[in-house]
Amino acid sequence: MAARIVSGLKGLSSKRMALYFGKAALITVLLYLLSKAAPALPLPMVLLCMVAFAVVALIGSLHFVVMRRLLRRFKLRENGDLARMNKKWVVCAALLFLASLVSALVFFLQAPTWGTTEWTLTVLAIPVYYIVFLGDLRLSRRQLADGFDKASAMKWAFWITGALVCVLYVLCVMLFELEQEPEMVTMRYAFDQVQLPYSDSPCGLFVDLEALTSFLGGLKFYALHNVSQVYSWVAVVVDAIMFAAAFFGLSSQFCFCMLDNAEVRAEFQELPPANMGNASEGNMLARYFVVLASIAFVFCGVLVVANGQIEDERTNSEFTSVVSWVEARKQNLITLYDAKIEIEAAKIDMLNALTPELNVYYGKCTSNVDKYIDGHVEEEKSWFESVGDWFGSMFNVHDGDVGKAKQEFIEQISEGTDWASVSSTYSMYRDILSGKTHEFGEGLHEITGVESADVELPEKLDPWLSLSDEKVSDVLMNKDLSRDKLKEQIIGLIDSAHQDVLDTLSVLDVVSDQQSE
Repeated sequence: MAARIVSGLKGLSSKRMALYFGKAALITVLLYLLSKAAPALPLPMVLLCMVAFAVVALIGSLHFVVMRRLLRRFKLRENGDLARMNKKWVVCAALLFLASLVSALVFFLQAPTWGTTEWTLTVLAIPVYYIVFLGDLRLSRRQLADGFDKASAMKWAFWITGALVCVLYVLCVMLFELEQEPEMVTMRYAFDQVQLPYSDSPCGLFVDLEALTSFLGGLKFYALHNVSQVYSWVAVVVDAIMFAAAFFGLSSQFCFCMLDNAEVRAEFQELPPANMGNASEGNMLARYFVVLASIAFVFCGVLVVANGQIEDERTNSEFTSVVSWVEARKQNLITLYDAKIEIEAAKIDMLNALTPELNVYYGKCTSNVDKYIDGHVEEEKSWFESVGDWFGSMFNVHDGDVGKAKQEFIEQISEGTDWASVSSTYSMYRDILSGKTHEFGEGLHEITGVESADVELPEKLDPWLSLSDEKVSDVLMNKDLSRDKLKEQIIGLIDSAHQDVLDTLSVLDVVSDQQSE
């Protein structure tokens, strides 16, 4: 056995290369066909496919364990640590087989929803694995003996290919899943975009498992389009972990494709001591197969029992407890987040409707400035009138004049405008926004017990809220200002009033370029 194991690869012949690519292509095609057929297969057939997937992945990954055993063989005695190491092999094989079964379960759960991106990456991984293997093999031959160099190359090809494909998957999701989608993705739309190939499957277990993964898929889709870049990356990474759980099982299958028959048999043979020479063969140990078969039996048995319980639930009620729980969580998120989107949409509608009307109103006011000034140019007052104004200012006897000047200014500067239209538009959209906010608050309170605040907008807009008595005195009643300076000050009052209304609407997250239109 030792001679066959350590023979290694002194040169990769075209025949060996063809065998690798042939095996890898065959496995990939078979897995593609099985992934498409899996939703229609009964549970026993799916379990059989999963076990086959796991066995091939186990053989591919177990080669590393065998080579480590071989390395230690040269310093151990037959009745000492060598015997214990052969027993320890069973533990390693059991753990690897269990991990392979989990990978198989994830693969058959996810692969039916894989599209062009996932399968393209899978096909691309075949030559990438071979290129990395070949490159590392050439480097390892300078340091490692025959056989060990191959194991090292297989190990690095396994990890590098798996990591590279997962990184490419994350990048593809971020680059391509954001294209050709509506500007504002609702939570309901996000959940609707998740494929459910197992929805009509005869396997109730996979229906429930798919419900859980579809919940995560909908959250990922929503996060990609609606939340900050940091959180969207978190969602994609979580999705990539699920993809990696399936793909690293595939990567182990590529390792299997690199092994010849003698290397596969060696994984299930007892390792002989070094002093028995290269001609000796280890014995095929039945306990290895018994342990692996037991793990497969227990794993499949658990799934069969779980499937039976789920089928009983489906018989007695329309939805299982898992599906009901997932649907309830989906509905809660739809209620909360879609209501927020509707509120944001109402704010945008209100802003889009009010901004041009406000621009027209205050633009007309600005055009009336010259006319207002022309109507208020007074002749120079006499000495007696000036003294009267001075005494009046000391004893505040002109307070009524300030109010009158303010009223006359508003009436004359807004001549020809239609504030009633602005007010009507504001009231209509405020009622819509208040209704949606109230509806959201009720839903939030019902789900979380937390009440939501109402929309913070006044019942009516005041177009001249910023026109204080002090400004009236400083500008409109200031007789010392030149015409040009007075015009400049009055336009400033109008712009200040315009900005004050926009500040009142700041709760709508007014965009600066929309304000300036």
